[in-house]
Amino acid sequence: MAAEGLQRETVYEIGRARFRVGYGDLTLVTADVLVSSDDNYLSMGGGISMALARAAGADMVAHARKLIPVAAGDVAVTTAGRVKAKYLFHAVTIDLDKRIYPDARCIDTLVRRSLELADALGVRTIAYPALGTGAGGFPFEEAADVMTRALAEHLAGDTTVEEVSLVLRARGGVSESDIELFYERVVGFAALNSQSERLAGAMQRLRQVGRAAGLPLLEEQLDELERALSDERSRFATRPRSRQDIDTLERTSGLAEIADRTIEITHAAGGRRYDDRRVEAQALQTRLEGLGTQLNVHMASLNKLEIQKAKYGGVGTPLILEHQIDEIGVEIDRVRQTMEGLREQLAVLDPSPDDHGR
Repeated sequence: MAAEGLQRETVYEIGRARFRVGYGDLTLVTADVLVSSDDNYLSMGGGISMALARAAGADMVAHARKLIPVAAGDVAVTTAGRVKAKYLFHAVTIDLDKRIYPDARCIDTLVRRSLELADALGVRTIAYPALGTGAGGFPFEEAADVMTRALAEHLAGDTTVEEVSLVLRARGGVSESDIELFYERVVGFAALNSQSERLAGAMQRLRQVGRAAGLPLLEEQLDELERALSDERSRFATRPRSRQDIDTLERTSGLAEIADRTIEITHAAGGRRYDDRRVEAQALQTRLEGLGTQLNVHMASLNKLEIQKAKYGGVGTPLILEHQIDEIGVEIDRVRQTMEGLREQLAVLDPSPDDHGR
C-alpha cells in the first residue's frame, strides 16, 4: 500500500530504515519534514516552493521572511503551517544575487545538511522533491544519482530518520516519463549499494571475532565472500546514466548470489552454540545484513515488473506478469518475517550487538 499522499511507489529497506520513491503531490504527503527547493530570498515564486507556501499559509511565509537572505547550499527551517508536517526545510538551490545555480556539490550538500538537521531535531520521517530540477535547471538524471546516493548513505549509518520519501510530480495517466522511471530505478540501485556496504562491514566484524575465537574455516569462507563483495561494490560505484545502464549492472551483478551464500554460511554458524557469544551474535547480525541485501534485490525485481504492469493501465495485464509479481511479493514477505525473527533472537542473545539491522 502506498504511503499517504503517494500514488504508485516502490519501497527499499536499508537496515531498518525505509526509502520510498513514488508519484504524488508533496503538499499532501504526511511526514515530520517536507523539503522545499527555493532561492536565497525564499521567494516561493514557483514550482514546489509556491505550492507548499499556498498549502502552509501566511504564518509559515511570515516566518520564512525573518530568515532571509540565506546562501545557496543552506537549509532554512520554518514551521509547517497547515501542511501535515512539523517543519518545512527550505533548501536553497539558487542565489539570485550571485547568479549561482545548483550543481552536483550543491545538491549533495543540501541533502546531507537537511538530514543532519533532521537528526538534530529527532525527526523520523522526511520527504523530498527532486531538488534543483525546476527553476534551478539541474539535470534530472544527475539529481537522481546525487540525491539517492546521499540519502541511502545516511540511512545506512547512525540516524534518527526511519523513512525517507522521494516524491516525484504526479502526471496524468499511468505512464510516467523515462526520467521519472529512471529516478525510481536509481533509488533501488542506491539502496543496493548502501546495503552492500552494511553487509561488508558485518562480514569484516564476523571475520574478526571468528579469528579471535579460533574458527579458521569461517574466516576462510568470509575471506572469499569479502573478495567477491568488494568486486561488486566496485561495480556499484559506477554512476548509471540511463535505465539501460542500471539494467546491465543488475543483470550481470553477483550480489544476489553473495547474499544467498552469506545467509547459508551464517545460518550454519549462528545455529551452533559458541563459547564466545560474540561470534554467535555477529553471525546472526551478518545473516541479517545478507537478508537485507536479498530483500532489496527482490524489491528491484518487483519494481521492474510493476513498471511493466503500469504500462497496461490496469487492463489486460498478462497473467504470467501478475503471477511473477505475486511470487516475488510472497518471497519479500518471507524474507521480512525471517529478518524480524532474527532481530528477536539477537535481542535475547545480546541486547546491543551493532544495531540489530537498525
